[in-house]
Amino acid sequence: DGLFRACDICQNNKYDGVVIANEGMQFSAGVNLNFFYEMALTKQWKKIDDFLYHFQQACKQLKYSYFPVIAAPSGLAIGGGYEVVAQTDFVVAHSNSIMGLVEPLVGLIPAGGGCKEMLRRWLEDTEVKKTPELASLKVFNLIGYATTMDSPAKSTKAKFLRKNDVMVMCRDRLIAEADKLITKTRESYQPPKEAIFKLSGNAVMSDMISILEELKEKNIIAEHGMEVGKKLGYMLSGGNTDIYTPLTEKQLYDLEREVFLELIKQSPTQMRIKHTLDTGKPLLN
Repeated sequence: DGLFRACDICQNNKYDGVVIANEGMQFSAGVNLNFFYEMALTKQWKKIDDFLYHFQQACKQLKYSYFPVIAAPSGLAIGGGYEVVAQTDFVVAHSNSIMGLVEPLVGLIPAGGGCKEMLRRWLEDTEVKKTPELASLKVFNLIGYATTMDSPAKSTKAKFLRKNDVMVMCRDRLIAEADKLITKTRESYQPPKEAIFKLSGNAVMSDMISILEELKEKNIIAEHGMEVGKKLGYMLSGGNTDIYTPLTEKQLYDLEREVFLELIKQSPTQMRIKHTLDTGKPLLN
């Protein structure tokens, strides 16, 4: 709601742009797990879907507003927190920023546009363009292993940040540097065009299953880890599609929510969430 309000106020008052920051030590460690766990226990699936849809649309508004939107993260920007960062125009990141999509640790997948955005970024990579299924595999490994990067330089390599994003050494300078970037880009700013995706479907899904089977054989993942990995792979391969069928951002947003809901309905995912809430550690099940 706050993100929607900020964009509406900026648009209605013809302000130059929006900066998203947090005065706390952490930018955001993601959505409140207690919130999802309580809804799952009471089987409020429609409420979960509505929440995710609202979150997706808030992030989409950030990405396609007619003014620059800048994220200024410090500390943790993971899970849903990173999904906000990923769908802004520019990032001014503190040098201690930690970024990543860690939802598989609690038996879920990113469903606020994180999967969609990482696919978009890797599909734009020069080398990956030659072999499009590589984008799905790259993102599958990054999200599947719940990879986090503990510096802007590492985040750029993984495409959690882009080359035109900025690193700031002094945390107190974050908002000032974001303001400078708004001033610099406002006059020439144009919102990006919505992406069209061509994903390989079953052709790349088989490679993902091979990776999962090897991990299970080595006891790195267990039964539910296989299930989460397969669902993540299904989403990142585009579902029931092939490389010749264009997919819209809306279709990928819908697929994210579909897979998230399938997973949160399962008791092993609910066990993972409860274990993490109780202990602060992931459950291998």
